[in-house]
Amino acid sequence: MSLQAPVRRGEERFNLSEPIWIFVANGALSTAHTTNISLSGAALVADQDRTLVSKVGEPVRVFIVEVGFVAATVVRQAGRLLAVQFDLPACVERDLLIVSCSPRDSTPQP
Repeated sequence: MSLQAPVRRGEERFNLSEPIWIFVANGALSTAHTTNISLSGAALVADQDRTLVSKVGEPVRVFIVEVGFVAATVVRQAGRLLAVQFDLPACVERDLLIVSCSPRDSTPQP
């Protein structure tokens, strides 16, 4: 018999360092960079030169390059580290995020 540890994530994560903009309901803006991303969310590091305007549990809209605006909720925060969970129904932005998460080099590996 084999036992597998519980899987914590619903989607595979990909390392990605891209700029991201975080907007809260009142229009305030924070900027950050992704450290990893999946179809279900992203881990972010907030930029030092701008105040972090979001709080855990707060709905936000994030702007991802080559994807557009995605609705999300802040699920974790520790200092300048932030995790957001995407609210992505079947839509164009979800399809663009799939392309964005794909490896950039499509050369087949032996």
